[in-house]
Amino acid sequence: MIYPEAMQPESSERSLASPVGRVVVTLTGSGGKRLTALARCAGWQANLWPGLTFVPVQERVAELANLGHYRWLLLTSPQGVRSLIGGLADLGQGPEALLGLRVAAVGEGTAQHLAAWGRAADFVPAQADARTLAAQLPAQSGELILHVTGQDSRDQLRQGLKNRGLEYQRLALYRSCAVTYSAEARSDLLAADYVVVASGVAARGLAEQLGLGLPLLAMGEQTAQAARAVGFGWVEQAQSPSVEGLLRSLNSLAPRPPV
Repeated sequence: MIYPEAMQPESSERSLASPVGRVVVTLTGSGGKRLTALARCAGWQANLWPGLTFVPVQERVAELANLGHYRWLLLTSPQGVRSLIGGLADLGQGPEALLGLRVAAVGEGTAQHLAAWGRAADFVPAQADARTLAAQLPAQSGELILHVTGQDSRDQLRQGLKNRGLEYQRLALYRSCAVTYSAEARSDLLAADYVVVASGVAARGLAEQLGLGLPLLAMGEQTAQAARAVGFGWVEQAQSPSVEGLLRSLNSLAPRPPV
């Protein structure tokens, strides 16, 4: 089963203000919807075309039965939370399965998804990125930590925790796949002054389908690095890895000049 994500653009309703420019948001879930709405309020012509779908790695779900072995559970994306919830539901369990565990969420968006399920995060770092989470996690040397994530996640968190003497285990419950864009989406993307991306997988999907000429606004450092590694030449990085940081950066950018 593929986790459902919106595959059509949001309503074509626009701000009454003169358009600042055109932006396409490829973030999935509530973050994409929120950024699209905020961009429209700021005067941008904004469409939402989520760039990813998520496929469960079903054979790993049984490993959630061993949560009692760990001291900390780390969640680094809303999709990680959704995968955890779905995997535990397959085992007939809910939030009670996390009793005795301390849970860290990488940012407020991830924490909100967790809280909506019925389990508040015990720790959220000051900045929503893997480096800060690894540095600030209030864990003691030797404690065993489980990171629920996707197959394509990078090793920055693992290395940061290992450098502190913490025992890291990674449980990949899903894999991210780039969507195949429709003709309407491709037209929107090619006409955009900026395309907002939040993962290397989404950036690679754009490159494969639309080439390397798109101007990108990346949500964080890792995404910006991945986009440049693919070959994109025009990559801006958000002021902070959040919807608010993306919006501030977007509003500081001018539309690209006509070709």
